[in-house]
Amino acid sequence: MVDSSELLQRASKALFEHTKQPNVDDYPAAGLQVVGLDCEWLPYNSKEPETPVAVLQVVTRTEAYLIDMLYWARPWGGEMVDGETSDASPSSSGTSFERFTELTEKEREINAFLTELFTSDSIIRVGFMFGFDVFRLQRSYPHLPAFKPVGAGPGQNSLFVVEILAVARFVLPQVPKYAISLAKLVNLVIDVSLDKTQQLSNWAQRPLTSDQIRYAADDGHTVVAMLDMLAAKKPDALARLPAFAMQEHRPAPPAGSKAWLWPAAPTTGDIALDLEGVVRAHLGALVVANGQPTRKVVAELIGHGGVKLQVDQEGLLVWKNTGMMFVTLGARKAKLARSGQQLHTMVQKQQQQRTRGSDEDMSQERLLFCRANGKPYQFCGRCLEATSQPDDSVIAWELKDYDDLRSLEGFQQLVPAMA
Repeated sequence: MVDSSELLQRASKALFEHTKQPNVDDYPAAGLQVVGLDCEWLPYNSKEPETPVAVLQVVTRTEAYLIDMLYWARPWGGEMVDGETSDASPSSSGTSFERFTELTEKEREINAFLTELFTSDSIIRVGFMFGFDVFRLQRSYPHLPAFKPVGAGPGQNSLFVVEILAVARFVLPQVPKYAISLAKLVNLVIDVSLDKTQQLSNWAQRPLTSDQIRYAADDGHTVVAMLDMLAAKKPDALARLPAFAMQEHRPAPPAGSKAWLWPAAPTTGDIALDLEGVVRAHLGALVVANGQPTRKVVAELIGHGGVKLQVDQEGLLVWKNTGMMFVTLGARKAKLARSGQQLHTMVQKQQQQRTRGSDEDMSQERLLFCRANGKPYQFCGRCLEATSQPDDSVIAWELKDYDDLRSLEGFQQLVPAMA
């Protein structure tokens, strides 16, 4: 457990004193530092106040550094007006909550470590669904510059953390395209059973139990082991790491705003997707909802689970640079044309302007999910409104990834339903 300056210096030396830069030619040589990241916090339910991140796991191939966030930083970035530090989230403190304006000595020390951890070019960071962990870190310790939104401080660029699930789907065809747990992924990739019994234990207690320490180390180590195995199996996966990265696209708050004190939950509309990367990793994927909202499952599928969904009045799942269309085929309002190269959606005249939007909206690529006969939605790649429209009651969409789609069995099964 890293809860002293001496231990933090030891972790810094082990993690960052590597002169070798990441090089795909010699991966996974021992000289290339790969770091697995994860977070733990005291469990809470929807009716209880949020609890701060208690432990940040930073794990290499041989060592596990469990950063005691409760030791190093004051949760929530502020305190009650009467001077009593609030253990509950600011949402339960009302207007009596005031932000900290200066960092303590310990906070300056841990902030320097975390800044290097998240920005160093000498290490490869990898995690499982780590985007939500970043969000929880930002909410728990918003006064630490290392966790401030992108663009809100010097040197704070996008947090480049490789999403191991995306790499696994690229390398191994047996990894399902729908959302799965870390334990299931570990079992599929490296044939190891991961014990998750400590996941809901009390991570705020000190000292942690030996079982908790073992669990925290194993969670971080398995993502490193999976990346090693996947890269060895398919070396060109390393050249594609940027496409598999979780990148935060959180805008800086307006000048003079106190929004950074308690960051508003990000929505999908705040996040710009790497459209080519999403298509490359997930084209043809089936969205198996298992009773969950389909759009929520899709967000988890592409590595943004836990993000608040922004849905417009037409049912479009809105992202910063695109929208996701969910279409049921075979009905009168949606059918295929040109042997699957176009999708025609029927709209009433009063809906046309609302559906098409501005000229800029019309030129924007959308991500298309189609289903037929009650089966799960399938990701059909990018679509773009065609320049030539059949008539005023129809919007035609060109399927930009048709050449890759047409060879997929699932898409071939959709074609008769759309024709």
